[in-house]
Amino acid sequence: MKSFARVVGIYIAIIATTTAGCTPSIYADTRITCPLGKKLAIDTCQNYTSASDMQNFSSEIYESLGEFAEVHHTAMPPKNDVYFITPDNAQISPCAMSPNEPYVACYTEGKLYIGSMMLYTNYTDTGALAPVTIIAHEYGHYLQNAGQSNGSRPNNGSSAVEIENQADCVSGAYVAWLGTKQHIKLSALVSLLAMIWDHGSNPYIEPYKIHGTPQERTGAFTTGYDGRLNACNAIGNLAVAPS
Repeated sequence: MKSFARVVGIYIAIIATTTAGCTPSIYADTRITCPLGKKLAIDTCQNYTSASDMQNFSSEIYESLGEFAEVHHTAMPPKNDVYFITPDNAQISPCAMSPNEPYVACYTEGKLYIGSMMLYTNYTDTGALAPVTIIAHEYGHYLQNAGQSNGSRPNNGSSAVEIENQADCVSGAYVAWLGTKQHIKLSALVSLLAMIWDHGSNPYIEPYKIHGTPQERTGAFTTGYDGRLNACNAIGNLAVAPS
């Protein structure tokens, strides 16, 4: 049974994302369920039937993020600095102790590492927006580092939680931008917010609280969704968008 706090939190987040002054295209059209505009509207993305399919989907997401970066005048990591992690090449990933790398994603030393099983598990549980948001979150970490090297605000006083919340904000800004390019089902957005809520910091799982609480994570996502990328500069002491 879903907790009352979870239901209320997601409801508030939905209200926030659907009442902004410049609302992206969100429709309850059951025909439109596949993001990125790479497929016909009637395509439900259900042709992704294995973790290996996520690599092609990830390439589409990367190309779309490139358009997002161009519009917002932000940097993109070179494509050869984006690694798709499978059980066969897990040893190249610094994300976690083997054999867990395919179930996690991380950014480190200018490189993005995306776990195939993490994407596929969340894709099958939540829908096509889940891999989109996961990769956009890691791209947020890339922007944090790129901002440092470009002379933006130093990382003074930004806690690990603020850094993670800001990456959630970046993912919200990207999903909002995606919604201006094509229709996104309202039910898909609800499912996505539920996933973000469920990935909030749990003291039993994450005793050192690296990520935000469910409320913080959904709140950060909706901050980016409503305020776009510039709004994410206000989280912590890092800059992810040109001032």
